[in-house]
Amino acid sequence: MSKSHYNLLLDKEEDKKNIRKVGYVCLFYIILFTSCFFLIPREPYLYFENVIVNNNTLTGNFILKNNNYYSVYWKNPKINLYWLPYDGEEINENCYNHNPCDKMCEYILGEFHSEEHYQTPMLTTKSIELEMYFPDKYCKYCYSSMLINTKKNSYQRLLTKGKIKAKSEITKFSNVHITETYYYLN
Repeated sequence: MSKSHYNLLLDKEEDKKNIRKVGYVCLFYIILFTSCFFLIPREPYLYFENVIVNNNTLTGNFILKNNNYYSVYWKNPKINLYWLPYDGEEINENCYNHNPCDKMCEYILGEFHSEEHYQTPMLTTKSIELEMYFPDKYCKYCYSSMLINTKKNSYQRLLTKGKIKAKSEITKFSNVHITETYYYLN
């Protein structure tokens, strides 16, 4: 075997080793990318879907949305429902002492809260129903004013604000705030 033929064989062996090294590096980056893609936490969401009025009780339907590739655990929803009256609508004088405001007023109608715990598996949504509570007597006056105006003027504007605690095995999301939603009640 000649010396040049021997060098060519060595170069081919080194090329095979280099190709193998490049393959291992590519494999490493593919595993790293897919691990990051699936394990990096994505913010879960809380949405207000609708409100149901039945026999003087309000029940809110909310959607818990998990955008992660692992389960998310939810607890302690605390969500407020506000009424945004139109200019010129009749408001009970006991509705927070009918404080005048310059533009759009927000009168709290009630609170949705629960001590229950919820779980959403990976990439799913879950619908929950929460009953509304009146935290003080002023809320009842505002609620009655809103219902009276609903009968007179049809649509009433409502707004939700609030939060829920969420966590998973990988991360604690702390307080997930509800996506502020305007809702029209007729």
